Amino acid sequence: IKTPPYLAWRWVPHRADQVEDLAARISSVLGWPVVVKPSREGSTVGVSIVREPGSLAAALEEAARYDRDLLLERYIPGKEITVAVLGNDDPQPLPIIEIVPKKAFYDFEAKYTPGMSEHVIPARIPPSQARRAEDLALRAYRALGCRGFARVDMIALPDEEEPYVLEVNTLPGMTATSLVPDAARAAGLEFPALVEKLLDLALHP
Repeated sequence: IKTPPYLAWRWVPHRADQVEDLAARISSVLGWPVVVKPSREGSTVGVSIVREPGSLAAALEEAARYDRDLLLERYIPGKEITVAVLGNDDPQPLPIIEIVPKKAFYDFEAKYTPGMSEHVIPARIPPSQARRAEDLALRAYRALGCRGFARVDMIALPDEEEPYVLEVNTLPGMTATSLVPDAARAAGLEFPALVEKLLDLALHP
């Protein structure tokens, strides 16, 4: 499962020398820009795109407000897509969504403010890339032992058939602006039926 090159880092307050060492490692291993995010969070909370070393310390401090274990990934500029997966022993992918934010970064505001992002279904990617994305979503889902439902976020590049897997959301949103209900609706499963399906999967694992 292809993921962006990354570094895992434990935040230690008041150690400016560690930030300098980390910036040097980023320059040699990942390159700039990088995405800095807390290891355990959601909804893009605490996430920053850092484009040069001088902005690294502030991004680390922001992410460390939510988790001492941080993840730094090479920023992959491409088309953001997501594959929701539904099921227990025989999980199935729902239609792939292409996420088009109205601003440069698909952040908390873009996710939860009506009109701040567009969900394109099906995603505008080649059929072969779509099949690969579905396969990767199922593989990631099974690898982490997911059950019920989850959502696998990816970046698709025009010149690479295999997308990069960014993360698996094990508790994806179910709001009026959320992605899983939209994917389910595109598959013919309206919101009440989706909720009933999730309850059934929880009661009959």
